[in-house]
Amino acid sequence: MTEIEQLTSEEAQSEIDKIPLDADFVTALQDPAHPAHKAATERRRGLYAAAYPDIGKEGEPEKPQSGDPKTADHFDAPGDPRAYRFETTPPSLEPDPALEQKVRDWFHKAGAPQWLARNVVSEWNRAAAQAAEGGDSAQQAASTEAALRRDWGDAFEAKMTKAKGLLRSLDDPEVSVLLNRSGLGNNEYLIRQLVALAENAERS
Repeated sequence: MTEIEQLTSEEAQSEIDKIPLDADFVTALQDPAHPAHKAATERRRGLYAAAYPDIGKEGEPEKPQSGDPKTADHFDAPGDPRAYRFETTPPSLEPDPALEQKVRDWFHKAGAPQWLARNVVSEWNRAAAQAAEGGDSAQQAASTEAALRRDWGDAFEAKMTKAKGLLRSLDDPEVSVLLNRSGLGNNEYLIRQLVALAENAERS
């Protein structure tokens, strides 16, 4: 039995959620010419098979079928903005249906896959709750920049330019206002994913 086959559904889902934080793994997944592409793809498929053994669960990837070319790619966006599924708004925040629809449109325009949209909304909820409680946004900004500069080195400025360019492509100033107000604009996870989406679009 392989390491992935020994994982519970919850453990496999946790591993899937970590994929976007592993820059090397994401690079291998996105580049068919990468020497580790085949191994990365097989690992991702194995994790989905372990995480979602039931087919057709709304809002979640279906279990990959061996030899099935129709299996949705990990980085594909839904065909319709209404297809995005998010977690329930926490009690500390007021639901905003109008904003939720805008967010769906932004994700769709940016080409964000379902798993990323769900994760970003979860980060938004967490960041918004912290901002309401008076969290230290300056400290988070410094910590995020330090981590990204450490990982990206001389490519830091270029990658940040890509992230900002993707936000500008949404052509809605409200995006930046909301990111700054919630503190999500300093979120390391979001910045990494904006860069990954921008670089994926460049290769497409």
